Amino acid sequence: MRIPEDILVEIFESIKGENNLHDVRKISNYLKNLKSNLKVLRSAYRRKGRVIIDYKDKKNQEVYLIAYFPIYTVPIYEVLEYIIKNHPSLKIPQNLCLIGAGPAPEIMGFLKFINNQFKSYEHSININIELIEIASEWDYARTILKMVYARKILIFVLHSQNSYNSKD
Repeated sequence: MRIPEDILVEIFESIKGENNLHDVRKISNYLKNLKSNLKVLRSAYRRKGRVIIDYKDKKNQEVYLIAYFPIYTVPIYEVLEYIIKNHPSLKIPQNLCLIGAGPAPEIMGFLKFINNQFKSYEHSININIELIEIASEWDYARTILKMVYARKILIFVLHSQNSYNSKD
């Protein structure tokens, strides 16, 4: 699975909307201002010991979504694909628990995996996702991702329905 570039576009569009960024100059200035947040975030993640970041700052959450979301989307997808390929008798997991979840980018990789397993609506699956996180400030980033997931899942649903209906 490649890093989903269209997801980054969706995230960026949501961030622009949340901050009422409509002209090129405002967008450019906003991104320039995010550079300092990115430096602080990366520096904190490189230090040994406990990571201390002010996740109440929406800009820190935005930087995390732009810089780290793709990195954490791919591994869960690849691990699940490996398991299914090498152990086909195992059932597809219906429960996902993310510890230290942050905004939970792994959900996108998990949903991509599920979507690849069920190409049509002949199958249905209930999925339970539990997020465990010590920092409770991720609501802003999770709201952005919920919008992105809703659009992506809707696109998948429409694509799958069109593919399914074309067989009739």
